[in-house]
Amino acid sequence: MTHRWRTLARRTTLAALLPLTLTACSSSGNNPPQNGTPDAPVTITMWRTFDSNEVFDPIIRDFELNNPNINIDYKELPLDEYELVTSEALAAGEGPDIWSIRNDWVPRHQNKLVPMPQRLLPDPNNQYANDEEALNAAFVPVVAQNVVRDGRVYGLP
Repeated sequence: MTHRWRTLARRTTLAALLPLTLTACSSSGNNPPQNGTPDAPVTITMWRTFDSNEVFDPIIRDFELNNPNINIDYKELPLDEYELVTSEALAAGEGPDIWSIRNDWVPRHQNKLVPMPQRLLPDPNNQYANDEEALNAAFVPVVAQNVVRDGRVYGLP
């Protein structure tokens, strides 16, 4: 993968995940002021199992530099307990804002996921009829097959 595509993939992932996270934060009582910019810092929790902190540190640092009121708390969990620990935390209302899961886990955990807001994927020329078309243009078709349910996007690679 070239540097350009890696950068595009990182930006697209963060752009897609951030609105989902802010929606979750605002529903838990962290309502932003009327002008839409938070006065107090917001912390977004992100749990993963497949990558160490070192992989995401540069991405998180760049994001936090561009968004000074938003902090990302990255936590790596062991694979053998990841799904159970996270499912229990979500059920208790203490789960992460961003939960990284395998594509084949999406169907069984769909009820725990919030779909991406519609029309969030890049569409500079308004050429795509829906998010699934935009997703297919940005990624190989199997991505949409894995993460689109009922016309809504539930994850990105």
